[in-house]
Amino acid sequence: MKQYIFIVGALFLFLTSAMAQNNVGIGTTTPNASAALDVTSTTQGVLVPRMTKAQRDLIGSPGTPPTGLLIYQTDNTPGFYFYNGAWTRLSATDNLGNHTATTNLAMGGNSITGANNVTATGTATLGGNAYPTTTGTNGQALTTNGAGALSWASASGGSGASLQLSVTKTVVQSLNLGNSNNPPAVVRFESANTGTLTGGNTWTGDTTFTATTAGLYIIDVQLITGSPAPALMIEMNNVKNSGLSFYAIGQANSNTTQQPHQGRSNLQKVIFMAAGEFFSIRAISLSPIANSVLNTNGGCILRVIKLN
Repeated sequence: MKQYIFIVGALFLFLTSAMAQNNVGIGTTTPNASAALDVTSTTQGVLVPRMTKAQRDLIGSPGTPPTGLLIYQTDNTPGFYFYNGAWTRLSATDNLGNHTATTNLAMGGNSITGANNVTATGTATLGGNAYPTTTGTNGQALTTNGAGALSWASASGGSGASLQLSVTKTVVQSLNLGNSNNPPAVVRFESANTGTLTGGNTWTGDTTFTATTAGLYIIDVQLITGSPAPALMIEMNNVKNSGLSFYAIGQANSNTTQQPHQGRSNLQKVIFMAAGEFFSIRAISLSPIANSVLNTNGGCILRVIKLN
């Protein structure tokens, strides 16, 4: 009985002493003044509560856990977790150099400084500009479409001109009669392109050239027929008879020894094309009673040269 009274008394004295001071020491009689709890040992550690993820998620239910609560989770990516509005894992590999992000990294308005390299396999966007993640060819430079998309293209200047398109007709095509009831037909150039499309520029459907890279372009087109002669036009952006279209005058040579090249029409224009603009070639017979038939011997040709 005396021993029991002694233990209770000792516990009472310990609690009284702990309540009388602002901090508590375990393993030390002089806890650090800046610590509410000072645990001192050279042979033991502090063991925090251990539980499963399911058990962790029940803490504070039906409310939320207090901010700063720390536990050790034993499953589903085990580790130390603390609550700061959401359960967050403490990891020795949280150095970004050892970290594989599973969500976007938000810098909160802060800068990235001292970086040796920035590597991207998808779209690399800086300052609203989307940069290509592939390397260009020798002599190319980055060009912009004016809307933030950059691409590799030939450098501007005297050496920057590049043949984008060189195609000819290989299939017979008969043009509509030249009267008000018939619109000029779209001319098809069926041969393979012997030029080099750069900067994303495209040639589609044997009929349509689209400029993905803004710049100055030379459009050179020639149509050859027997008699009657054709009349051709460069139609911009699929808008017929607009102020943006360009027209050529067809001519016929009455010398029959020049068959099958009696009918001729050619046009060469230097045009500034903005990114996204496109054109096709249309033509019609100059005769209201006879169709013009386009030659397939290489005389009907379309070339596009980018100047810068």
